[in-house]
Amino acid sequence: MYTSMMRRSALSGQYLVGPDVYGARRTQDFINAGLNGETNLDFIAVGDSNNLFTSGSGGYMSAIVRYIRTKASQYSTALYTIKNTQGWAEPNLTNLEGVAENGTLIAALANLQSAGTSGTWKPYGDVVVGRPWYNETGSIRSTFGTDGIMLFDGHPFFTTAFKYRVIRAQFASGGGSYFQGMCDKNNGTIFSPTTVVRPSCAGATNIDVADDLSCIAVPSATFTGSPKRQNANWVGTGIFPNPPFGVANVSNTGKFAGYYHCLYKNIGGCAVNSLFSEGGRSLRYLALGLQTCPSETIQTYLKNIRLRQIAARGAAGKVIVFIQCGMNDRVDTGTSVGTSPTGSNTGAGFVDNCNAVITVVTNAWSALGYPAEDLSFVVMVSHPVVSTASTGDTVMTAMASAVVTAYYQSNVVTVFDVRNSTKGPFLQSSGFYDAGGDSHLTTAGYDYIANELITKIRAA
Repeated sequence: MYTSMMRRSALSGQYLVGPDVYGARRTQDFINAGLNGETNLDFIAVGDSNNLFTSGSGGYMSAIVRYIRTKASQYSTALYTIKNTQGWAEPNLTNLEGVAENGTLIAALANLQSAGTSGTWKPYGDVVVGRPWYNETGSIRSTFGTDGIMLFDGHPFFTTAFKYRVIRAQFASGGGSYFQGMCDKNNGTIFSPTTVVRPSCAGATNIDVADDLSCIAVPSATFTGSPKRQNANWVGTGIFPNPPFGVANVSNTGKFAGYYHCLYKNIGGCAVNSLFSEGGRSLRYLALGLQTCPSETIQTYLKNIRLRQIAARGAAGKVIVFIQCGMNDRVDTGTSVGTSPTGSNTGAGFVDNCNAVITVVTNAWSALGYPAEDLSFVVMVSHPVVSTASTGDTVMTAMASAVVTAYYQSNVVTVFDVRNSTKGPFLQSSGFYDAGGDSHLTTAGYDYIANELITKIRAA
């Protein structure tokens, strides 16, 4: 894949030129600056189940989090939406069932409605509450639940001060209040604050008000049970154990709509998020979902990533969109959805679908007025396989070759050619394939490729 033309382009120093990494040098600059603490860096993922695989591994997203923790500081958890797919990083494409104000759907809230197929906004009459579950490290699994953001003993935020941020709507009329807090999940004891706060949802209509709750450091010895679990959530009926937080008479009042939430610290560092990652999906499906979704939805997510960077450090940082797909694209015969439509199970089709995702995100970023030089993309075709089912590795090899050819002189997109970096037989002999088959990896396998991805971009 490394041609003489690519080699000549290296003379300018403008591009990364193999043998495993090609394209935009700005991605290298972003990663180095983020890991060196010079800026806040957010990864935002788009991809299939390998981004968030739950059979004990957590996929690439958890692997990148683990890499960050060994090299630098993690400044925030993901900015979670309320849809939880396979337990790691839920998509941003959720079906908002509607919050009425005087019988009329608020236009701003309508903009959060998407074409996603399995949205999970939960209505309580005229109250919409999110019910997320999340375990960042992948060490403990759960099905879709009502536990909010859960920190387990050993998480770097567990015994240090941090802030709990909720992004929610504000209503011009009829807006009520909700509860925001932190507790020991095993017994409901409140740690911070000593009394639960009641942010008001009344005021001028606003789609994305941010409430920050400062949470004190709690020694691990203070927590009960096993595992030790520190829980953050907004409170609505059914969200916390009854009574929520171990406090009687805690509930929402009036209208409430919560969109996103996260935990963050006032430091420099990196974070990993997911815009749209869903198991069993091809890049065509993901690109079409993003195209169909109102741009305002994507803008709201990107905006709140940037506002969180500013809240944490006092300055905007950088964003890398990580596109990882291919495993399901091998058998997707549908027509690609970019400007050069062709079969999605071809190299050209994969590139066309990549371009479609890049265009949607870039347009949303531009509509917000953010500098183009603060955004970059990384494209990686799924890891190599050794089995011959579903065309084996042949189609993905063609896709990998096509993305290198498409982006090797891009100023915005960086390609990591995982097939040049490692081979299927090596992954197999190393025990890196999941017990269920080579379409997924073990924790060690995801860690290995995430390490290859980041270290080789840094060194290119």
